[in-house]
Amino acid sequence: MNFKGYLFLVCATSLVAFGQTVSNNEKPIINPNTVDGVLAHVNGKPVMQTDIYQFIPAHRKNIIDNNLMPNATQLEIDERCLFLSLEDAINNQLILDAYYGNTELSIPQKAFDQRINEIIERKFNGDKSKLMAELVKNRITYQEWKKTIEDSIVISAMVAGNVVQNIHISNGDIYSEYEKNKSKYTIKATAHLGMLQAENKDVYTNVVAKLEAKEDFSDIIKELKLFGDTQEPAGSIGWVKIDEDLTAIFAEPAAALKVGEISAPIEVQGKYYFIKKFDEKAGKEKTFAEVRNEIEAVIFAREVERLKAEWIKRLRSEAAIEYHIAIGYHIEKR
Repeated sequence: MNFKGYLFLVCATSLVAFGQTVSNNEKPIINPNTVDGVLAHVNGKPVMQTDIYQFIPAHRKNIIDNNLMPNATQLEIDERCLFLSLEDAINNQLILDAYYGNTELSIPQKAFDQRINEIIERKFNGDKSKLMAELVKNRITYQEWKKTIEDSIVISAMVAGNVVQNIHISNGDIYSEYEKNKSKYTIKATAHLGMLQAENKDVYTNVVAKLEAKEDFSDIIKELKLFGDTQEPAGSIGWVKIDEDLTAIFAEPAAALKVGEISAPIEVQGKYYFIKKFDEKAGKEKTFAEVRNEIEAVIFAREVERLKAEWIKRLRSEAAIEYHIAIGYHIEKR
């Protein structure tokens, strides 16, 4: 095995998890215009429905968690997930073609076998019969599963060789990022707050009278059996970042309080709330040394995405890609 082949082998560390392949219960969204389960052809090779299943859940979760399509219907979200998953599968096939079409690159079979044995050992306590039972349950043959693992090793190695090894981050790059984004790298100010809730006007009047008489916040909670955590001091809701953890109606009065002060009553839907600031800690800017590794990881991830996109774009420009599925989103070659 030549040096390049060895480099690709040792870089193959990021692998597709077994569960994504054989234990995925996600029901795929397939358009009825699909021809015989073939969604696309890449350099004459078919991309099948089964090739996109593993990508759908992650895309759906990303869209929902980050509210990327706030006004979309469920069908539009499903179609978008299908589109993105199909693009992922096409990109993977392009990477596989680039590997198998290069006679200088070679990962020895023993590397594939070793990875398969590691998965059987970790997931099934070394019992291959348990793996086979899981494959039967999911209607996957051993050869299909084995090929999925081998493909994941190849794809990871190719990404490492064509993307990762081309990333060079200097200390100057990291410091420049720090200077430009200091506000991101701060320890937020926090406050230890207490809150009590008066359920009606009579209780509210009683609370106000007691607060004006400077009676203890905790004693009021106990005497009137008001809303309040059982933590000490009574009514504590713990340490919070006022501008992040509280809604605006509570954040503004809480921010204005000094330690030991109690807010004016805050009326929300007929109920009255009072906030007390037990203690506070000022925010501070993190030093470069404290966040250097964190910033380097951010730059690295960004560079991986950028260089991988450029690499995939080159592979696409040299490939013959045919789509056999009609979906609501316009498909563009990248």
